[in-house]
Order: sequence, then structure tokens, then C-alpha cells
Amino acid sequence: MTTWVLNQNALTDDTITVLEDGKCYKLPKHPRVMVKYYTYANEWGDHEHVFFATTIENALKRYRALTKRAIDHIDVEELRYDANN
Repeated sequence: MTTWVLNQNALTDDTITVLEDGKCYKLPKHPRVMVKYYTYANEWGDHEHVFFATTIENALKRYRALTKRAIDHIDVEELRYDANN
């Protein structure tokens, strides 16, 4: 598995993880990408949210739609290259 930080928060970091083949065979459509992001709960903790996608592009689009956070610093081609090597 390969993990990158999408956004750094005070308590937690939003991450995107490219899963190895066969690691999530029980989930529908065999996802390859897992995204964890956090929303503010209180001063001591955040709520964790996890979703899966089949491609890096779809995962980033959904992350941006759900969180309304800028991810302009993410290069999809670089993520795809790093995930394959």
C-alpha cells in the first residue's frame, strides 16, 4: 500500500491510499483507492470518514466534493506513477 497526505490538520491528516490488488476483495467493484478524511468534532478529536473508489481521479473528485478543500497541490500523474512503482 502507498499513502499520501492530502491535507494536514491540527490533530489529523487527510490521506489517500492506493491498495494492493486483492486486499479489498469483499467490497463491491474491487476498489483500488481508499480516502480517509476528518471533520471537526471538538477540541480533542475529529470525526473520521472513509470511502473507497476505483480510480485516483474519482477519489480526488469525491474528496473535493465532500470536503470543499483545495487539493491543487496534488499531481494525479505523479500519484499514479508512484503507485505503480
